[in-house]
Amino acid sequence: MATFLDDCLPPEGLIRDGAPLHLLEPRRIEPRATKSSLPASSTKRELSEFEVVEAVQATRAKRPSQCTACGEIGHIRTSRACPKRYSDIV
Repeated sequence: MATFLDDCLPPEGLIRDGAPLHLLEPRRIEPRATKSSLPASSTKRELSEFEVVEAVQATRAKRPSQCTACGEIGHIRTSRACPKRYSDIV
């Protein structure tokens, strides 16, 4: 003998008074049109947005370091090139 869903009692928390809840269909999100820089016959994949950001950050010129002790550009305070390296000890 088969058991049907109507034969089972719903759990107490699911019994609701009034009108039944209507479920809405999920909203469809249309994919964005992407402009490919590669020809249609290419087998090379497009870079993801994460890879694009990393590539841009890697190509940016990094500013040379500036010493906080003497203010000169090209070394940091703990470097041997700093003339004021041991000035705080004395």
